[in-house]
Amino acid sequence: MNFCIKKATRNSVPIMLGAALALALTSCGKSDLRSHRQIRKHAPQNSQDVGVMVQGVADEDVAQMLDQNPEAQARVINSKHGIYEIFNLEPSTLRAEWPEAQIVRNRFFQTFENKVLPSMEERMMMLAETVNTGGDKLEQCVEDLKSPTPEIEVTQSSEDISDQVMDLGGDFTLSSGKSTAHPDHPSDLKVGWLVMAPQGSKKGREIFFAQSIKYQPDAYGMYNILMVVQDSRKVCAGASFEVIVTGNKDFVGNDVNVDDILKQFDRKTFTHLPEVHADEAQTEAKGQGVLIAVIDTGVNYNHAALVKNIWTNKKEIPGNNIDDDGNGQIDDITGYDFVNNDGSPYDDQGHGSHVAGLAASSFFGLAPKAQIMAIKGLGPAGGDIASIVGGIYYAVDNGAKVLNMSFGNYGPPHPAMVQVMDYAEAKDVVILAAAGNGHPTLGTGLDTDKVANFPSALPHDNIVAIAAKDTKNMLAPYSNYGIQTVDVAAPGGNAPDDVIVSSFLDNPDDVAFIGMSGTSMATPIVSGVAALMLSANPTLKASDVKKILMTSGPQVQGLDKFIKSGRNVDALAAVQAAKAMLPLAVGSIQ
Repeated sequence: MNFCIKKATRNSVPIMLGAALALALTSCGKSDLRSHRQIRKHAPQNSQDVGVMVQGVADEDVAQMLDQNPEAQARVINSKHGIYEIFNLEPSTLRAEWPEAQIVRNRFFQTFENKVLPSMEERMMMLAETVNTGGDKLEQCVEDLKSPTPEIEVTQSSEDISDQVMDLGGDFTLSSGKSTAHPDHPSDLKVGWLVMAPQGSKKGREIFFAQSIKYQPDAYGMYNILMVVQDSRKVCAGASFEVIVTGNKDFVGNDVNVDDILKQFDRKTFTHLPEVHADEAQTEAKGQGVLIAVIDTGVNYNHAALVKNIWTNKKEIPGNNIDDDGNGQIDDITGYDFVNNDGSPYDDQGHGSHVAGLAASSFFGLAPKAQIMAIKGLGPAGGDIASIVGGIYYAVDNGAKVLNMSFGNYGPPHPAMVQVMDYAEAKDVVILAAAGNGHPTLGTGLDTDKVANFPSALPHDNIVAIAAKDTKNMLAPYSNYGIQTVDVAAPGGNAPDDVIVSSFLDNPDDVAFIGMSGTSMATPIVSGVAALMLSANPTLKASDVKKILMTSGPQVQGLDKFIKSGRNVDALAAVQAAKAMLPLAVGSIQ
């Protein structure tokens, strides 16, 4: 494998995304709800597709409801906690059926990456301006209200992509055959296609002029496809289509050869380490015994820089399609994929792998001996509250003491999110939450005291809200702030020149490391520091960790006008403060 470093623009990913169908069969002999004909496999891909979140029922209740309502569909989020999503039925209907259950509509969030795609008009212009010697190229579009009607049809695929999700290695054919000219202006239609591949693909941006196209993705991620039809008057109309390419790879563990990465490893590349005095802190503690749950887009758990730190579920037997440990998920060896309903939380976006490396890579992570639990609650298209919530319950129930949440959402907090935060607080789990990357389109930081970002702005004593600073110890211009709702700052970079380098998803170019910037990067750095603290002093409570993080680092002039502590995180100072709180051993009093 060839390892290289590639820069990327700021990634504010997830402002709340992710989704999943954790259709679990426990080992106690219940009927298998997963086999029901009305069960959905994949999570919703847009706001229009979300259903109603139900908490407080059981598999048998859902199966009976489906039998009585043939138009309904369901997906299981976390059966241990009785969490399901029901489609095609109104909340009022479900409340009448289950009066004791908690019933609220689910909520979907797009990623930052999708929001900055070229507009429909810009992409249509790309097609019209493309140099093409063939006679079928599009010409500059003319505006007219009586435009053609475009329709994209999937005419052939190597697997079912009706839910717009497919595994890597397959292909699909899209056709314009159902598109029609306006009835008042009948004519043949010219057709152009623009396919925008995700970061990590070798294909990049491709343009085709044909009535149909056959396409084979070469990398994980979301493929954004635009079809434009043009009539004889040069009047155009466009339709878009997205395909998410994912896949499951077995965890290979010790079979990964790390020699290549060790030979090319240059610690100076990872500039976040000296900024927080990581090397000095790691002489005091390395994170051993602490489990960090990365709730994100999944993790490239076979990456040479991550593989030694991946948590494995010793109570589960790989590949037997049985929930051996009775925790509600089948074959959950390294965590769970709450987006695609399987036990392989493999990263198909890149954000989660980057985050995981910063927290606990054995080579450049803040806590090089901590373990990483991969929870896939976000995907390339975005995601939903129900899946995130299901992942949080799973992480807490399976022993994670530190939860990294590099995502957020502006607006009122979802009731289910508040409830699961209460649950994590009661279990004394530390949550590190990104403060957010500013205005969704302008990119400038927002005051979250006025425009709240959740979950970082929730008032729980176990939640630490993280802002991003640059290499000059100034608040990054994109970083959110708030003297009541943001606690501390950590290195987040400021693309394109100041980036935080970490691990990347599996990709055909074998790009092993990539630079990103954002509060999404600052947050796992603090997660790693929290793991060092808990390793140095396992008696710390979550509230102790928060207090130390907010009081141990250096004060920065003027920063107290933006965040509560006015401080940047310092790993060495935090670990030393944690050790100072160790209880005296019996017999040590002089």
